[in-house]
Amino acid sequence: MNNVNQQDLILYRNCRRRVERRLLITLLFLIAYSVGVAYALNTAFLKVDANGFDVLLSGILLSQVGIYMVIFILLTTGSKIYRYIYWVAFALSVAMLYVPISTAITDMGHLLSYLVLLVCMIVKLQVLWSTGDYLKNNPSSKVFFDHIVEVDENGNFEDPRFAKDLAKQQKKTISQLNMGEDDTVQVVDMEQPQVELPHQEIDDEVSEALVETLTYQKLAVRIGIVVYSSLGLFPILIQIFHSLFASNDYQYIFANHDMFVSCLISAILWTIPVLFMYYEHPRSKQLVKACILGELIRIACYLPTFIGYIRAEDTTYPVRTFIFYIAFDVVRYLLLGMTIRPIFKMDPPEPKNDDDEYDNDDEQEGAE
Repeated sequence: MNNVNQQDLILYRNCRRRVERRLLITLLFLIAYSVGVAYALNTAFLKVDANGFDVLLSGILLSQVGIYMVIFILLTTGSKIYRYIYWVAFALSVAMLYVPISTAITDMGHLLSYLVLLVCMIVKLQVLWSTGDYLKNNPSSKVFFDHIVEVDENGNFEDPRFAKDLAKQQKKTISQLNMGEDDTVQVVDMEQPQVELPHQEIDDEVSEALVETLTYQKLAVRIGIVVYSSLGLFPILIQIFHSLFASNDYQYIFANHDMFVSCLISAILWTIPVLFMYYEHPRSKQLVKACILGELIRIACYLPTFIGYIRAEDTTYPVRTFIFYIAFDVVRYLLLGMTIRPIFKMDPPEPKNDDDEYDNDDEQEGAE
């Protein structure tokens, strides 16, 4: 690969990290925003006593976090079409301004609470708009999504961080040579970008290399993060919004225990394929399919218990309890599904034979 292609790969990897970091910060903001708004509107000073308002608000907050979490995971794939889906979700967030406005008109007694909610929603929209603008116009996003490197008429990068990225890689390469870590590394001049046009597209050779950067080890780490974070995240969210899952007499809350058990079974179930994928075992794909079958069996086994909650006569739950529980589980499986989907487009790992490695070493020594 020539020097320009090396630069393209270096820039792409750094830009991808910047975009992923921005998405993570925005997601953390949305989670903090949802928890903060729910807590504020449950205080004695701002609590709204209107029938069904707390359920409506909780539904909006939870669905908002779930939708954007899925969209952000999709955006990390680098596909441009998900930027348009992001703006569709943003338009829905704008439409949600109708809720506090329309409710305030019919319930002027809690006008202050609705005004506080409206201000919070506007602040949230400002953050989401800023993130959307970042995904479209930021130089790092253009490299990540559009594979375009912007330079000025003098051939210098529009974003000075790109030159720093290349200079940092050059120093790292020189340091490796000085320490004798890799005698095959070629030192290239990375001080100035080797481009001629104001907008240079990353060529097809590099684009293919970028697509192939997703490995079984990276997928294993992603699956582990989703599965094990779900074990803590979803039961905690149910505990925070426990009023949504309480029985009619407020004596029982079934979803917290059931969700924890479901997440725990998933965590145990996916531990084996995560380990196999991390070590690139040739049976990784088969194990993933087996785990998907295991999840379906778990759902089928739990279904009679879930129906029993609905038909129970001694302990009755409102309809919203079952709706929100199903919504939580759907979001959890959507996150898991989006994470494991790329494995079906990848070739199975090739079996590794230590003897082959020794044979290759012997051939290299003989060639020398």
